Amino acid sequence: MMKRFHAPDMSCQHCVNRIRAALEATGRAGEIHIDLETKTIRLDTDMASSQILAVLDDAGYPAEEMPA
Repeated sequence: MMKRFHAPDMSCQHCVNRIRAALEATGRAGEIHIDLETKTIRLDTDMASSQILAVLDDAGYPAEEMPA
């Protein structure tokens, strides 16, 4: 299932790399698309949104879910 999130604190490629690494570390993130310009993260995953939000928060990038 495709899910979208907005991470307002994401500001550079380093942020993108940290977010991608944190999501990939779960082993369940599936395909990840990160748009630095719009500060959005899209991923095709079976993970619960609450799990994804916790991963992002732990990585230092609190986010909110957006409509898919």
